[in-house]
Amino acid sequence: MAFVSITAFADSMEGVTPLLSSPLSGIPAWNTPISSILLRSEVNTAVNNSLSPKSLLNHEISPVGISLVNNFLFYVPPLAWNLIFQQIPMGYFPGSAPLWLVISENIFRYAAMGYSALLPVNTKHDLFLSGLAVYTVGMLSYFASWLVLSYLPDSPAAQSLVLRLAPAYLPLVWLGGMSMMAESPLLMVLSTLFVGFHVTDFATRYAP
Repeated sequence: MAFVSITAFADSMEGVTPLLSSPLSGIPAWNTPISSILLRSEVNTAVNNSLSPKSLLNHEISPVGISLVNNFLFYVPPLAWNLIFQQIPMGYFPGSAPLWLVISENIFRYAAMGYSALLPVNTKHDLFLSGLAVYTVGMLSYFASWLVLSYLPDSPAAQSLVLRLAPAYLPLVWLGGMSMMAESPLLMVLSTLFVGFHVTDFATRYAP
């Protein structure tokens, strides 16, 4: 008996139109070439494999390494701002936060900062330019919120809860931009947890 390969059989079936076609949505009609069905099956398998936990983990840790040009550099502007230009006295916002909240906030703060230092900057990432745009908008908004609170503390805007908490929640924008540039879901998770505790800290200490 002669052996017929699947590919040859699929090619021979192309163009063959049966008497009936499938009435059900999502099920290929009988007149669909079998080679196309096999190709779609291979594509679906590849997509499923790319979304597997192992594949996602490999994508996350593969760029990790030691480099002087790493994503921690994007922390320099806000760190310099807070060290040099922050002029709001602590007494302006009376209150205190519980110790567990402060510890949790700092754990995720330094975890996000430390992990970003292990992610070399890669301008060839598909999301790098989009992330840079998000980072820039977030950083400018963050600086603007501090300027209003510093130089116009008695203004209605500075007295509003939205602006008072802005220095706490706006970092999520520029941290999100950093995560996009690095294409790192883990960095986004760490940053989100940090900002969540940071906002709670601000709300506990500084909300009117």
